[in-house]
Amino acid sequence: MQESQDTLDRDHTSDVAVATPVESDDQHDLATGEDEETVGSGGNGRFITAIGAVVLLVAMFLTWYEVVRGNGFTVHTTGWQTFTNLRFLLLAGAVACLISTLTVQTRLIVIGRIVIGVICSALVIRRIVSPPDLPGSTVTAQLGIYIALLGAIGIAFGGLLGLGNAEEDDEEAVPEGEVPVDRHLDAPADDSHDDTEVVEAQVVEEPASKQAAEG
Repeated sequence: MQESQDTLDRDHTSDVAVATPVESDDQHDLATGEDEETVGSGGNGRFITAIGAVVLLVAMFLTWYEVVRGNGFTVHTTGWQTFTNLRFLLLAGAVACLISTLTVQTRLIVIGRIVIGVICSALVIRRIVSPPDLPGSTVTAQLGIYIALLGAIGIAFGGLLGLGNAEEDDEEAVPEGEVPVDRHLDAPADDSHDDTEVVEAQVVEEPASKQAAEG
């Protein structure tokens, strides 16, 4: 009888299953912060817009026109010297776009940069096609005005690139009516991942004598 009891004890010991909790990939990412992303970062579009705004500002003080007067006297004028109203419009647009690159890149801000870039481009193109009319003088567009056009186009192009990232951010936004949850505080509610911790499991077999009696 003692021998049967020792046999059952050995069986119980051999059937004990020990499992170690396994850390899922999502939990690992939350712990290490490897999946952290900056929402509304704007991507490379933000930097292209900033470069375009700086180029536009610098180009305003470059030579836009060469004016040859009737007596043969030649004068070079900058964009800032030539236009009284246009210079302030371009200055305000460039500064506004430059400041917008330092803020969170929302859809409204990105669209605003596109609009400003298109308007500035149109204004500069107009002055390339139709330079100021000075009676008795010949006015020729110079390199500075083309650099200004390049900067204005850069602002609009950067806005287009930022708009692509803004659309991706909107897809990840919390649907209306749902309460947002901080993903760094709570584990993601995904039914496909079982977060239940596995503990020791013991399998007990019925004594051979009882199985024989039931048989």
